[in-house]
Amino acid sequence: MKIIGLKAENTKRITAIEIKPGENGNVVTLRGKNGVGKSSVIDSIFWALTGKMPDGLVKDGEDRASITLNLGEYIIKKTIPKSGPATLTIKAATGGEIKSPQKFLDNLVGSLSFDPLAFMTMPPREQRKMLIELSGLNTEQIDAEKKTALDLVNEKKFKAKHAAEAMEKWRQEDGPDISQDVPDQNILEKQLQQEKDKKQKIILAKIKLDGAHTELKKAMERLARLFGDVKDAESEVKMLSGVYEGIQKEFQGGDTSPIESNIKTIEAQIVLAKAWKTGTELHKKCTEAFQESEAAQNAVKEIDDKRKQMIADAKMPIDGLSVSEDSVLFNSRPLAVLSGAESLTVGLAMAMSLNPEIKVIRMKDAALLDSENLAIIKKLVKGKDFQIWIEQVSDDKEIKVIIEEEN
Repeated sequence: MKIIGLKAENTKRITAIEIKPGENGNVVTLRGKNGVGKSSVIDSIFWALTGKMPDGLVKDGEDRASITLNLGEYIIKKTIPKSGPATLTIKAATGGEIKSPQKFLDNLVGSLSFDPLAFMTMPPREQRKMLIELSGLNTEQIDAEKKTALDLVNEKKFKAKHAAEAMEKWRQEDGPDISQDVPDQNILEKQLQQEKDKKQKIILAKIKLDGAHTELKKAMERLARLFGDVKDAESEVKMLSGVYEGIQKEFQGGDTSPIESNIKTIEAQIVLAKAWKTGTELHKKCTEAFQESEAAQNAVKEIDDKRKQMIADAKMPIDGLSVSEDSVLFNSRPLAVLSGAESLTVGLAMAMSLNPEIKVIRMKDAALLDSENLAIIKKLVKGKDFQIWIEQVSDDKEIKVIIEEEN
């Protein structure tokens, strides 16, 4: 529905005005000097369609004001007395009268008060909220998933950083090259014990050898004293000599230096094996931490891709609109950095989407727009079969109405 006819009497600065854009009037421009009532005319549309009316709406010296809007399907008439409540009636083209007229209008009227620039001046979070409601896009769950995923990324990054620092510290402290093979620590410790057992066996054999030598000496002394009992002494000497030779053979000369050298070598290898094991464990933890960090970042990317697809699937007022976590973007750029033409394009798209039933937009600050931007506005409203009411300052002493019809 568009405005086919507007009639206003005694509103603000207006005594009486009637404008008939007709079925095809897409652009209605009101020109005149400041103070002649251009804003009063455009505001009359807003006052007629909403329950909001300013103080002092009735022109000074008059008892009442009235506004009549012909929308084709419905004729809306609002009468505003100097004091007391306003009256509103809506008659359908078929002749019936609408019950609960203001409630009926509230269901028709958009959220932007018909102003295409209103959306662009909202705080970013309010813009985002409005676009989400309009497009039916609900990103709360996926945004919560992303927050959880980002928290995990930060946790894994911290863990990976800590693991890398531990690994670097170990390397700086002359840690071995873990890329080279090092004997197993358990095998080395077993070899070390074997060498220690050999050493202990030699020490014990030496003790036995020293004891046998002492006993042999005593036997020989007895032999000298008891020469008479030669046969017994010779037998004992023979027996002890055999024991001595056996122990001496077991003793192998009593030199433990080769074994001690082996022990030192094995002990050094054990130290190396322990360091190698520590380095291997640190490397493993570092690798796992970075893998977990990468997996967490991939999860965030998957969520971002899913979110992008949700936005792509949503029905946006205009191609290129999307939402970030806290704002609205147009062609991946924040609305605050858009050019004037881009801002108008987005603002108009939102205004038209938020006014799907009554296809009327008002623009009170058109004096701030150049001819190029006005051309963009006119092209867009005509393309969507909308109607726009524009206020422009000129040298005309009275309101001059220019109606542009769809070509």
